[in-house]
Amino acid sequence: MPEKLDPTAVDRLLEMSGGDREFVGELIDEYLSDAPGQIAALRDATGDELVRAAHTLKSTSATFGAARL
Repeated sequence: MPEKLDPTAVDRLLEMSGGDREFVGELIDEYLSDAPGQIAALRDATGDELVRAAHTLKSTSATFGAARL
């Protein structure tokens, strides 16, 4: 597990998945591979597009405990 993710959030995901570590690991991998694209989209976005992209990235990051992001 990447050290930048809040372990409490990861524990919550584990609990929600019934303790399926492989599934949670796949979710984290997907988040980590998707986040750079979302950040790039923020750079190009304007107006409502920017608000929507920022909200999506913020919400997803909160789910994984990536508070610094």
